Amino acid sequence: MSLSQTRTYWATYADYLARDLSVDYQIGNAGAGDATNVQVVYMTATNGVMPLSAAPVSFGGLAAGASTSGTLHYSVPPGVSFFRATTYVVCGDLAGGFYTYPGPAPA
Repeated sequence: MSLSQTRTYWATYADYLARDLSVDYQIGNAGAGDATNVQVVYMTATNGVMPLSAAPVSFGGLAAGASTSGTLHYSVPPGVSFFRATTYVVCGDLAGGFYTYPGPAPA
């Protein structure tokens, strides 16, 4: 599994006023087998930024070699110009294996 941020933006002026920042992510499956039940299960951020998207966020299945994208939302307080987000993804495989990226999510 891979997870990369592809775009960060205010989707509308109303979102800007509400401080609802959209962050697009791409999730890739570079493995030899299909991934099942791909989900973002945990999100956190620094500098007072709070995730607005409620975990888990489902991305469905992901064939071997394929990728998919999705958007997560964060509440950014006024005056914050930088933050670091940490996002954890889980999935299964057709043989019943379970995988986490970048590792097990905090409890």
